[in-house]
Amino acid sequence: MLLRCVDDLPADEGDRLDATLDGADADELRAFLRDELATNTDLRDRFLARVGEPTSQSVDEHRTAIDRRFEEANPEYPVVFEPIDFTQWFDLANEYREQGRYASAATVSRALVESLNDNMERVDGAYDHFSRAFSRALDGYVDCVTSAERDADAITDAVAFLDERATSGTPLLAEHFEKAAVELREKLGEQSDE
Repeated sequence: MLLRCVDDLPADEGDRLDATLDGADADELRAFLRDELATNTDLRDRFLARVGEPTSQSVDEHRTAIDRRFEEANPEYPVVFEPIDFTQWFDLANEYREQGRYASAATVSRALVESLNDNMERVDGAYDHFSRAFSRALDGYVDCVTSAERDADAITDAVAFLDERATSGTPLLAEHFEKAAVELREKLGEQSDE
């Protein structure tokens, strides 16, 4: 919540917030921040992405949380009619990217890609929303994989993931995976030529 306030400051509140932060007792500020971070997992993840260590969560752990959103969207039926807010994962991936932690950003982006791909057939409304979220996550994944300093095995794994999803994933997204795999190979080829 605190970081969200700082990110989206109303124009007339910035000076007041700066003055309050400047005048705040360090111990009180630390206690407040700790209490907020202990109870707000989204804020804690973004905070740790900015000032802590790279994510210790796996693709599967992030994906489980994303899949839960699909299940919660309509608990009575396996169909999703309304948009789901994926902002926390896009913000987290972006925070990692801004900190130069591309492998962590790729982990979050891949979890989004996997969950959106596997749940796309449940979508029966707001399809454009989910399609845009999928495209954004897939583009982010490819960008992060090419930006990260990775070993050959990690790169091979990323290409294999895209190829596998192109053949076994949701049919209407197969072309997106194929294009992403080609783009990743081209970008990696350009990097190896440098």
